Amino acid sequence: MPSINGFTVVPYGDPALATYAVGDRGARLSVRREVAPLLVGFMTDYANMVEPIMPGNSWGHSPRQIPGSTSWSFHAPGIAVDLNSHWHPEYKRGTFRLDQVREIRRLLAKY
Repeated sequence: MPSINGFTVVPYGDPALATYAVGDRGARLSVRREVAPLLVGFMTDYANMVEPIMPGNSWGHSPRQIPGSTSWSFHAPGIAVDLNSHWHPEYKRGTFRLDQVREIRRLLAKY
């Protein structure tokens, strides 16, 4: 299987993955176990300081290529998450308030 940043692309149900509850709205996201402390920590802070994480519109592992590309998505090995995609669609700018942008930047620096 191909790899991204040293992480092998894995299928659904692979033992390298685990599902974690994040936030207080019932969101559960599957990510790679070895990066889970980083991603779950970020998502927990995001849910507490930026906005709630909504189930059904947030996800982690997804073994797929980037649409319109032959490159694998960072979701394929379970090392990326998308949060609240209905509020923040891909490529759309200006979906966060200025205070949220500041907090996200602070969290990114922390993690």
